[in-house]
Amino acid sequence: MKKCISRTIIALVKHVKVYPKVDNLLQQSRKTNRALHLQRRQQEMVDKIKAAIQELEALGQPVTQRAIGKVIGKSPKGFYRYPEVAAFLDKEMKEKRRRDQVQQKRQRENRFFELVLEAREQLQTRGIPFSVKALAKHAHTSYNTLHRYPRVREMLERLKQECSQTDK
Repeated sequence: MKKCISRTIIALVKHVKVYPKVDNLLQQSRKTNRALHLQRRQQEMVDKIKAAIQELEALGQPVTQRAIGKVIGKSPKGFYRYPEVAAFLDKEMKEKRRRDQVQQKRQRENRFFELVLEAREQLQTRGIPFSVKALAKHAHTSYNTLHRYPRVREMLERLKQECSQTDK
């Protein structure tokens, strides 16, 4: 039965070639089907990547292309065969990098804030007059670094005002 059907299809295809309009329609149909298939595969891959990212984040593991590939069972290079997948992955990785940088900056700012408070207390206990320069030296950092972080800068301004009021 299968041989009969395939012979019929082959004969039909040869016969269709005689009619250019029909052949043209068939080629357009093939292109459309390929495009739809590619779009479906890309969407499936994006969905798998989203699920892999959520899984990695839930486990507290780093979200990298290699880690995503291991979860999905694909090579990271394979992601770039599909333009939409590559664009999605690039966007996700940039956004993750940005979030990580913001979190790191917040952590550094908190660390400097605590360091400055500690240095302020030590200066007071030693009886050293307050100055931002002395504070920076005691905190083992530069004046500019202290002023880079808004919360620390705000605290330094408050401390300057307190010291200037107590001196008067």
